[in-house]
Amino acid sequence: MTRKQLLALGWTDATIPRAEADGKLLRLRRGAWVTQLPSNARELHVAAAEAARKAAKDGTVLSHWSAAALWGLPLPDGGAPEIYLTRDGKGGGLVKSDAHLVKAPLNRDEWCLKDGIPVTNLTRTVNDVARMAPFIDGVMVADALLRMKLPPHLLKDANLRARRWPGNAKARRVLDFADGRAESPYESKCRVRLAEIGLSGFVPQCIVTDARGDEIGRIDLALAGIKLGLEYDGEGKYDELAAPGQRPQDVFRCEKERDTNLRQEGWWMQHLTKPHVKDLARFRRVVMTAHAAATRNQQRTSR
Repeated sequence: MTRKQLLALGWTDATIPRAEADGKLLRLRRGAWVTQLPSNARELHVAAAEAARKAAKDGTVLSHWSAAALWGLPLPDGGAPEIYLTRDGKGGGLVKSDAHLVKAPLNRDEWCLKDGIPVTNLTRTVNDVARMAPFIDGVMVADALLRMKLPPHLLKDANLRARRWPGNAKARRVLDFADGRAESPYESKCRVRLAEIGLSGFVPQCIVTDARGDEIGRIDLALAGIKLGLEYDGEGKYDELAAPGQRPQDVFRCEKERDTNLRQEGWWMQHLTKPHVKDLARFRRVVMTAHAAATRNQQRTSR
């Protein structure tokens, strides 16, 4: 809400600062407040981005990470880093204290309304993020969009439209690498880390069967040649996997039983956590150790 809107509702220049101090009003930027406090960092970013958009010229839409936040796409650790807005035009953009204002070609079919807010559409959003974000974060977002069963050619079309734009060659590499089978942001990041340490051939969400063809379980990332399985254990994993009426500890026990069954079939299982993935040197050390162990394990069982 603007100052004018607050004054119309009975607030005064004296009561507004007091309400801010009491937590009844949250100031998003100069001249913009909300009375209903956002419940999380994503909602706070969207509210601040929308306030910045309303203060900008007509035709401005949320874009890049701000659009990703509104669309519910995964964000970097810590949330969307900066507010991004785009308006049709040429000349690059302007960096203000609270937002990046980008002037770039923006066709009418490249933006829409989401919850009443003008925003770049999903494919334009992902390509914009892939152009300007680190490769690993671009893959995280592209994987998430493909997981929604979006036809891959639509992403390629968005990339083709931006073929002469800064960072678009990197975005093309992101889209070529993207795979909608990854089920979480950090599974996507694990795929990138594997490429960075020179390992390939891992299949996302691989279903493993026994000699009779019965399913044993599904592995986040599987290298069937040496029977190496990588599992990412995120925060709250067992709460998320629990079915209605099932306790997280029940899910944990089922996963341990699955790991035991996989090992009986000759698989070497390695569980990874966020600290492993965030630290490339640590990731390399843990995964290469597991790779060597799986190789030795296969050599023993094949004798």
